[in-house]
Amino acid sequence: MKSIIVLAAFNTTAADGLEFGTAWVTEYPSEDIVPDALNWTDTISVSGGPYNSTAERVTGIGTSITLRITTSTTITLLYKKSFDSLEVNYSLNTTGWTSVANGGTFTVLPNQYVGFVRTGTKTGNALVTVQNNSDGNATLDTFNTIVNSL
Repeated sequence: MKSIIVLAAFNTTAADGLEFGTAWVTEYPSEDIVPDALNWTDTISVSGGPYNSTAERVTGIGTSITLRITTSTTITLLYKKSFDSLEVNYSLNTTGWTSVANGGTFTVLPNQYVGFVRTGTKTGNALVTVQNNSDGNATLDTFNTIVNSL
């Protein structure tokens, strides 16, 4: 957690020279909404499973933040082949997977692990962008989720 530190000191003079007064330090927790750098790794899975996931610990924030997830395809689909939903699933501290649609948001607490996985029965590559909705949708990371056929 980042903190704001306030230092107060004063000086007084006396007839016989300089005297120092009391100094104190007060630490106030900050409400920092900008996390330390995050780097979710690309995932490659096989159609129908098992599905690989990626996780990162969100540090450096002093309060909860809201993450926004956007997804897009990064390949051209041939033969009008249908593409699975660009929906991804997230997990907080490995407590199970929750679906989040393209453009969807969820809340993260300081020091929580955030994991992502995309499942599907059709092959394709989706580019996932994680933004800090609490900080004007600043981009935190972008990674690929690839589902291949056997």
